[in-house]
Amino acid sequence: MDDLLPQIKSMLAEALGDGRAAEELGDDADIIRELGMDSIQLINFLFMVEDRFDVELDFDRLDIEGLYSIRAFCGFVLSHVNALA
Repeated sequence: MDDLLPQIKSMLAEALGDGRAAEELGDDADIIRELGMDSIQLINFLFMVEDRFDVELDFDRLDIEGLYSIRAFCGFVLSHVNALA
């Protein structure tokens, strides 16, 4: 997961588009509440993740708890990446 965190943070920073650098995002930052990502940004971010890792995320399995921290979201993505291996 350590390799995944910087990649996810980079995509989050890009999706937020507010000038924040990926390095400024804490591993346990709340994607919705703390980072303030709106629904359009979230959809774009999720599509970026799917494209980057060539996976189809199961949005039925993604509950709000999966967005409470970047680390939790990485676990969700990792479960999809590992399913392909």
